[in-house]
Amino acid sequence: MNLFSRDNPFRVTSWLSPKGRLNRQRMMAFAVITAAIGIVLNPGLYLTVDDIKGSALAKTWTLIHTGVYYYILIMLGAKRLHDMNRSGWFQLWFAAAGVLGGILLVFGYDADHWQTMGLALLIMAGAVIWNLWTMFIKKGTNGPNRFGEDPRAIPLFGPRRPALEQAAP
Repeated sequence: MNLFSRDNPFRVTSWLSPKGRLNRQRMMAFAVITAAIGIVLNPGLYLTVDDIKGSALAKTWTLIHTGVYYYILIMLGAKRLHDMNRSGWFQLWFAAAGVLGGILLVFGYDADHWQTMGLALLIMAGAVIWNLWTMFIKKGTNGPNRFGEDPRAIPLFGPRRPALEQAAP
């Protein structure tokens, strides 16, 4: 299987661009593959915190790994949102909820502010559930939209099928 072929739905270049659409099935496949690669290449599996603190190479590898990993996840998320006819920038709502929850968690990290911590955890949990629902459960739009053709019309494996023409009445 050629990893750069246009007919290959898992081609390497498709992971690096926000253009196009991803249906739920492909999003799940891409997410599993990305997570597996991210886990294998994660410097945290091989290095201790002291190793990362003391080595410029370990710091550089950690920075590169994290940057590439999140870049790919953002590109996949943009394509999945395109399938629902939403802009990829819609992901900022997920990030904003996570950041808001994190800020509340930091400022509420005190026994006297347990309500703030509870609110922070509730916001963060809501953002995670909303993200999972949007990325893996919610169905995309039927047919082509402003971001491209319907990815369900393209088989996951094998050659592309010609579009079915509707018979005229």
